[in-house]
Amino acid sequence: MIKYVLALVSVLLTASAQLLVKKSGEFPATELSYFKYLVLGAGVYFVAFIVYSRVLSYFPISRISPISTISAVLLVALGGRFIFLETLSVWNYVGIGLGIVAVFFIAGDF
Repeated sequence: MIKYVLALVSVLLTASAQLLVKKSGEFPATELSYFKYLVLGAGVYFVAFIVYSRVLSYFPISRISPISTISAVLLVALGGRFIFLETLSVWNYVGIGLGIVAVFFIAGDF
């Protein structure tokens, strides 16, 4: 059970780090807020990397890597839409749907 929790935490940390880095871009590079979000994002990336290294010890890389990557991409896309109010096209939603289907196919009998 712990291996699935670690995999989920790894994906959530990776997506969160990307959203924090995106948030830093809302401020001029000369402002403290820019550096706060950027450093926080880098720190979260670091923790995500450590957790992911543990996840790799539990799963075959040929399966967990695509699942983790696709899952993080899906979360970032949804975060962009709902946190940053970015516009997604119909094709973007189709891509999100295909990503979900891909995760199920790759996961298979996990």
